Amino acid sequence: MRGCIEGDTCHISRLIVHPDQQNKGIGKKLVRAIEDRFKDVQRNELFTGHKSEQNIALYTKLGYRPFKEKAQSYGVTSIYMEKMHKER
Repeated sequence: MRGCIEGDTCHISRLIVHPDQQNKGIGKKLVRAIEDRFKDVQRNELFTGHKSEQNIALYTKLGYRPFKEKAQSYGVTSIYMEKMHKER
């Protein structure tokens, strides 16, 4: 998992949990850890593929909301999601 600050936003990327370890709360803990590490920003932003239903469900449960879609190659669309600091 990675996070970097750009202006008032923490861009979260590369959240990867091995399939054998999914659905054990690890992803949630990783997202919370990066949010806590960069708690002084006004918003957090991340993206995932439109077919990644588990990822979208996880991020939605954590308070993220879709705000943009971007078509990529091979029929994949990236769903960009954000969470405002006041929601944390």
